Amino acid sequence: MFEKYMEKDLYRKINIINLLWENSQLTSLEIGDYLSVSNVTIISDIKFINDYYCLEEAPLIVSSSAGYSILNRENRNKIYYLKKVYNDSLFIRACCFCLQNNFTKINQFAKEEFISKSKAYYMKEVVLTYFKEIEIINSLNEVDECRLRFLITFFQMKLDEEFIKISKNTKIEFSKLFEEFEKKEMCLLSDYSKKYASILFQLHFDRRKKVRLNFDQDSVDLLKKTKVYERLSQPIIFFLEKELHGQAKEEEIFFFVLIFNIMNANYFDEASKLSTYTSYVDLISNTPALYYNDLVSLFEKEFNLELRKERIFEATLVLFLRKCIFNLQTLIPEEHVELGNLAEVPEEIVTRVKSIFFQWNNITKIPLAYSDYHIKYFTSKLYFLISKKSRPKNLYLLTSFYTDYLLAKEILNREYGRLVKIHQFNPNKKLTEYASNDLVLYDTQYEILERLPCLTLKVSYIFDLVELQTIRNQLFGYDLNGIMCNKYAY
Repeated sequence: MFEKYMEKDLYRKINIINLLWENSQLTSLEIGDYLSVSNVTIISDIKFINDYYCLEEAPLIVSSSAGYSILNRENRNKIYYLKKVYNDSLFIRACCFCLQNNFTKINQFAKEEFISKSKAYYMKEVVLTYFKEIEIINSLNEVDECRLRFLITFFQMKLDEEFIKISKNTKIEFSKLFEEFEKKEMCLLSDYSKKYASILFQLHFDRRKKVRLNFDQDSVDLLKKTKVYERLSQPIIFFLEKELHGQAKEEEIFFFVLIFNIMNANYFDEASKLSTYTSYVDLISNTPALYYNDLVSLFEKEFNLELRKERIFEATLVLFLRKCIFNLQTLIPEEHVELGNLAEVPEEIVTRVKSIFFQWNNITKIPLAYSDYHIKYFTSKLYFLISKKSRPKNLYLLTSFYTDYLLAKEILNREYGRLVKIHQFNPNKKLTEYASNDLVLYDTQYEILERLPCLTLKVSYIFDLVELQTIRNQLFGYDLNGIMCNKYAY
């Protein structure tokens, strides 16, 4: 949401970088049409990006007769260049100044930015409008402390600027807490998640004497009854009492447990009965306010599939919903994202998934607060399930030459013997004995092929990689038309 308040020319440059990262090549006309500006403006923006954000000998964007593309995209970091553009925004810098100083030193901001006082006061009003829209400030001009902390963390992560400083000794103590969490939950936390949590932890120590955290009591009561709270509260209480030299308050324990609840964790599967993941499954599926079964039914109806027993679907949905439990989604005004691996799937599927979640919103009255990246991550996992087809159990080899059969059987057993049973085609076998998903490979036309009730595929029996891959597509069990590897999403 913050990007719509940015300077239009900088927001346009952000979009140009994103578009070219997502597409192998685009012309200035295509980019201009997408962004509703002239191709002359796009050409000028690209020149600015190369001249201002790159070394002369290593431009980010290059042109050819086919259009513009990212140079050496595989070896470059998109986020690095986006941060450069974000840091160029006076609005972003005004947000950061306000988050650090509450705009009590407006003259200092004007002096630091070399702008007039009137310009500084104007920027203050723009930032306050943004804060009200994302509900950091309510209609009574009261500040939501918890949302404010998440917003500060968002900007620090987005810009990679350390305006919340954490001492070396404090980092060591945080690391001990992370280790305790990993040990209890039998999981691993990413460096990104640890950095995110550390900022929120430090913010609590910096601000606890200035302002108090207030949480919805129903959410507090709900959390305190869970296994998650039971396991995590003990090490957190020990940590807080040690750091604060006294008894930890209930809202402080709740805040720290919430932070651990939104951290991405790589759980050890064999210990799932003990893990937080299992606790989430029980908690989310049984919480009346989430209407979990209704949501699953919406997906089953939309895609005409039974998904309740699919573990991939369950895990993806539970992780997607965990910020809805304890009203977490209402506490996070801007969503920063650490995604796992995702595939680029047809936009039509993404649209259908969005529609389901909006229907669910109407049932639960919980506002959806996930970015497009979260939706795409969820959809990329669901896509494999809705694309699953009945995989062949038997593969029959039909050829005029016995030597071709022997060679084919040798090769295919090595390649696919664990996926399917490989047989020589038997002309005496009754047609009714073939299953609809059996596969017959043949190298020349036979009259019987037209009467077979199963799958057939013509091959040369001199297998090259293309043919082996074609066979694999049949045996793999998925119809993956339209799916692409998304190497560059963040």
